[in-house]
Amino acid sequence: MLREAAVTAPASNASSTAEDANLTAASDAVTSAAAFNSAAASYAATVSGLDDTDVAKLSAASAVSAASSAYNEAVQAYTFTSYYTSLSASYATAVGNSAGDPDDLDAHSTSAASLAASYATKANTYVSAVSSAASAASAAAATGIFELVSSANAVTSAGNTSISTAASDADNAVDTVYTATQYDNKNASLTGMYTTASSAASVAAGATETAATLQNSASAALATAKSAASTGDFETANSAYSDAMNLQSQMATTATTASAANSTAQSAASAANSTALSDIASSAAVSATAAASAGSLASSEASLAATYTGSQAVSYATLAASTAVTATSAAAVASTAAANLAATTSPKDATLYAQDVESAAANAVSAETTTSSAASMAAMYDGSSVANTNSDSSNASVTMSVTSTGVSPTELSVGDSLTLAAKLSMSGLSLQYGTGDYKFM
Repeated sequence: MLREAAVTAPASNASSTAEDANLTAASDAVTSAAAFNSAAASYAATVSGLDDTDVAKLSAASAVSAASSAYNEAVQAYTFTSYYTSLSASYATAVGNSAGDPDDLDAHSTSAASLAASYATKANTYVSAVSSAASAASAAAATGIFELVSSANAVTSAGNTSISTAASDADNAVDTVYTATQYDNKNASLTGMYTTASSAASVAAGATETAATLQNSASAALATAKSAASTGDFETANSAYSDAMNLQSQMATTATTASAANSTAQSAASAANSTALSDIASSAAVSATAAASAGSLASSEASLAATYTGSQAVSYATLAASTAVTATSAAAVASTAAANLAATTSPKDATLYAQDVESAAANAVSAETTTSSAASMAAMYDGSSVANTNSDSSNASVTMSVTSTGVSPTELSVGDSLTLAAKLSMSGLSLQYGTGDYKFM
């Protein structure tokens, strides 16, 4: 018994040490495989936002699948290592307890230990497979990240373009306000609007400078990501992607600033334009009203003049009718110009229409004045007769007009009055001269 104890005890200790080493190796292998498997999944996750048909995404997914499969094999190998290690230990214990044929039990223990060592080795082999799959996932992810950086830069570039557009629009708004001040220089409020628009345009211009810097940085990040993708450098590519996303965010903030500044400038421009149009229209409305009144009055005066009789009265009534047409036509021109003014959105055009209104109104008023004078003369010669027409030349004639309050110009009584008037006609031009009023006492 002492001999057997002396023989088996050292073998049991050596076996136990080997078994512990196998189990530890398998356990370490599983731990390493788990880390690589997790890394592979993490790499693939960075490109999950790509289209499902994207090559990089598909490659990363395939690598993750391979890593997961190898990891599961490593876990299975560890399980077998643990099992056979335990079985070997059980046989060794049985030998020590003389629970059976020592040689048979020792053989079983040795066989189990050998299987445990074999599975421990397999576990480490699977670690290599998981590691290779993780590397493949990393390389695929680096390629996919370049695509993500490119997409982020497209958004950043679009933001840069929108900022430039906003700044340009703000500048145009300033020009609009300035134009309004030129055509409506009596309204002091337009000066304040110009200051507001100019200040906003300055903010927008500053945003374009910031945007230019951000765009340059985004281009650099894209170049870095492209280089990293070519070498499968995930860490460098991922860092470039982080930079690209940060730049995209900054560009979006800058774009918001530029947009707000442009909105302020546009509001000032709209207000200035509306104010100028309103002021110009108000001024023109006075002239348009005067033209309409002149046309209406001239028409009435001409109508009244038409009721008078006698050749002289008719002559003046004809003149009144002609100038009344001129007045009403001018009033119509003023009305049309006023309507065009109301429809336009340009202070420059509005000013031109206003000038048309004023010019037409002046013509209408002038024509009405002539109509009024002609109508007054028609009234003066109402009922007059004409006699003693004398021709001085082939191009001129003199006509004497006689008007009385008596039965006739040749039958006058005391208290009756007599009016004599001479008219000179020359080549279609009529002039009255030599009027005299007489009263018999």
